[in-house]
Amino acid sequence: MNIRSNVKKNIILYCLIFLCIIIFQCTGKKKKDMSKVTVSIHPEEVRGKARWRINKGKWHKHEEIQSKLSAGKYTVEFQEVNGWIEPADKIIQVKLKKDTSKTKKGVIEKIEGFKQDMGVKTTKGGKRKQDITDRLIAIKGFYKKRKELTDETRSNIVTEEGSATVTTEAGLHELTVTTNPPGAQVTLTGKQRNGHYQGVTPFTTKVKPDWYEMKIEKDNYQTVWPYDPTNIKTLKEVTIHKELTSSTGYDNPYNQARQAEDSENWRIAIQYYEQVNDDDREKYVSAQNRLGNIYLNHENDLEKAINAFRKAIQKKKNDYALHHNLALAYYEAKNYDQALESLNEVKKLKAMIPSELVYEVEAEVTFVRGQCHYALFMNEQDPQSKRQLGYRTLQIFNDFVDQAPRNIDQYDIKKKRATSVITKVKKELN
Repeated sequence: MNIRSNVKKNIILYCLIFLCIIIFQCTGKKKKDMSKVTVSIHPEEVRGKARWRINKGKWHKHEEIQSKLSAGKYTVEFQEVNGWIEPADKIIQVKLKKDTSKTKKGVIEKIEGFKQDMGVKTTKGGKRKQDITDRLIAIKGFYKKRKELTDETRSNIVTEEGSATVTTEAGLHELTVTTNPPGAQVTLTGKQRNGHYQGVTPFTTKVKPDWYEMKIEKDNYQTVWPYDPTNIKTLKEVTIHKELTSSTGYDNPYNQARQAEDSENWRIAIQYYEQVNDDDREKYVSAQNRLGNIYLNHENDLEKAINAFRKAIQKKKNDYALHHNLALAYYEAKNYDQALESLNEVKKLKAMIPSELVYEVEAEVTFVRGQCHYALFMNEQDPQSKRQLGYRTLQIFNDFVDQAPRNIDQYDIKKKRATSVITKVKKELN
């Protein structure tokens, strides 16, 4: 009887163990879809020093693998190496959205966002054998030897006194600034990547593509602002011709306005900007644009801000930044339809946007468009129209969250705002 009892107990125990295994397999968490990235660095002689990283993270060596990347956009950055020009930043997009498409052999899983499909085998039925968590995106980064500038090369770059010339080289721009007379202080300030450069003319440096403001100062001479970031001019194959003008007995309203603006004396800046006439189109456009920004951001006079931006656009219709600024003024004035029209103008001028800035400008426009639709949604009384506006708002803000640049404070804040709006709209629609 004892032997039979023990056998029964053992059989019951084994059955319970087997049942627990089955339950664990059925209820266990699924492995989260992730991806991996590796970068091969070329040429071989630079591999010992060169490094790469994703979204300002840990630096990696040649062909190291970074894993656990979920769906989204990532920036691959290359480290500077003395004597070499590093590759330009690369944007990669990981989409782990599954899709199926029938083939002659059967059904094959197709996963978007991968240029290379490394090590993935298929069965006879056509289904992929490897889990998508093993996906690997392979990228190549090519460094170039930096060429030293000779006197002959410099003479080809700088053709006239009072000029700033930029030549493109592997994602960087070589900037040479000269003034007549020399010895002027040059200050360059980037608006997107916070690049800051200073030097005394003649002045040569390497800069990354960006929206820059250049300021040239010298005692007893008028301060010069050759580049105005509100006009969205990038330092790329651009030459400006400026000679310093003595400030003795001469007060330039534009320069006086800029100095007042730098001191945050908004009322004085407004007085001087309003004195700038349209004989010099670029200065007039810049003055009106800056007037609009002062009225919009510091004086809270939306009507004057809109008028100033419109005056600037009349002189320079193909400046997408002016249309964007006008859209912001219309939005703050709660004129959402006019704001959307101005944003459509920005879209039409996409060809005028420098390629390195298209991604950021489109994200900014998408965010403002989403804000306009959300405001219209909240104000709409008709149930059917309100529902349509709600779905449109969700679509726009979801697009923004997907496309907005990562690890930039201003966009992180806006993504939180967009996510909050998405939650509120969904609640309203339900």
